[in-house]
Amino acid sequence: KVITSLAWSPVDEELFVVSCSDGSVVVWMLQADGGVKRMYSVDTYAQTDRQLVPIEVSWDLTRGSEAIAIAGSEGLVYMWEFRSSGVRECYSLKESSSSMMGRLANGRPIQVTGLRWNPKQSGSLLAGHADGSWILWDDESHKLWCKPRFRAQAKGAAPVYDLQWDPLGGAHALVAYEGGSVVLWDVENQAEVTTFGPTAGHGVSALAWLAFAPGNFATLNCTNSVAKIWNVSQRSTPLDHARLAGKGLSGSGQVWTELPSAQTESGQVRGLVSIPGGPSTKALVSFLDGSVCVYDWQQRRMEWRTGAAHTETVFDCAYSPVDPDLLATVSYDGSLLLWHAPSMSILKVFHSSESPDRKFHYVAWYADQRNQLSNSNFGCILYSVSWSEDGTQLAASSVSGCVFLFEALASGQASRLLDLHKGPCLTVKHGKGASADLLASAGADGQAVVSTRDGEPVERFKDEFGPLPVRCS
Repeated sequence: KVITSLAWSPVDEELFVVSCSDGSVVVWMLQADGGVKRMYSVDTYAQTDRQLVPIEVSWDLTRGSEAIAIAGSEGLVYMWEFRSSGVRECYSLKESSSSMMGRLANGRPIQVTGLRWNPKQSGSLLAGHADGSWILWDDESHKLWCKPRFRAQAKGAAPVYDLQWDPLGGAHALVAYEGGSVVLWDVENQAEVTTFGPTAGHGVSALAWLAFAPGNFATLNCTNSVAKIWNVSQRSTPLDHARLAGKGLSGSGQVWTELPSAQTESGQVRGLVSIPGGPSTKALVSFLDGSVCVYDWQQRRMEWRTGAAHTETVFDCAYSPVDPDLLATVSYDGSLLLWHAPSMSILKVFHSSESPDRKFHYVAWYADQRNQLSNSNFGCILYSVSWSEDGTQLAASSVSGCVFLFEALASGQASRLLDLHKGPCLTVKHGKGASADLLASAGADGQAVVSTRDGEPVERFKDEFGPLPVRCS
């Protein structure tokens, strides 16, 4: 099962809710010994009679926090009052070329991109959508409080990426759009107040109010680790910039002094949330490499950071033939990690997205035809990994049909890229003995290819029944 969302209870620090790709939503209790206990659960497939994957959960901040809002994979928003009742449907926004309210009845479903409960007004739920609109649901009256609202100057032009209620008033909300603009909305009057940006970069990947400085908020994008700090009264330029770096303590207890390059996943921000509990000056920041840090806005320093890890499904692993303590893993997230197995700590991170030959921010035709994979922010999806006989080189097969070669003693980029298959390359193996300089690979195109490490094919074998496992001997 794949976890699609997680949210902590706002009133009980021992409770948290998790949604999964199998349609289940579960409330867990954290135990004193560090374990967890299953408290409440619901099968959304059975409750809604639809095969809708729950993609986001949001815990009600008022009314005793009994209600959990759930966004489904086809634009459906439903409510689960986990202590007393089952799941009930709230609304489903759909495409329509006619009236605004026709969007609630006809056409193709529109994906929900964010759910946020009003911290001050009971039962008020704000939802953002992939068509650039937002909507307000009143869960006490079970009615839509307003119709879908767009930006006045860019109707439907960019999806809503994030949205956050003003924690002090509850009448205004910040809405971040994929193009990089952030709009302060007067939700009660359904009117735009101020537009911030867009600024240079690749949009906004994270947004958070700064509780210790009323009216201030921070934005980050996924291309670097520099935060822009804004004030609602000054829209033209940011008040300040803060780079998420500095001296601190890593998750393994080692002291470090600087972040890796912003051009790697280790320096690219994925999420941002202020630490609750009064006017805190600290925030939790997540990165594309799977690490999380604690950053102090006032001190402008990172105080603590975990190690990197895979952020998606791990497809293959292989031990070094010369050092039994070294383990290599590859994943859907497009990275190859080299682990010290006894301590389960990461020694090196290799990125397929940083190939010296070309970038991979797409999915091959084979995956698109089957509608099983989506574009990856991390690079080219990696399926299998193999060590060279002397333990100095790693080969990884990919969804693009290419084989990546990484130097085990280096770090970061692929040293070579071999374009061998039309469609995904499912497995790759290094040769041994007299064939140590050769690679064997098999792909979804039904071909097995023996090639040199320079990418020159030596032999091609065609199997009309599709790909078969490959082993070199």
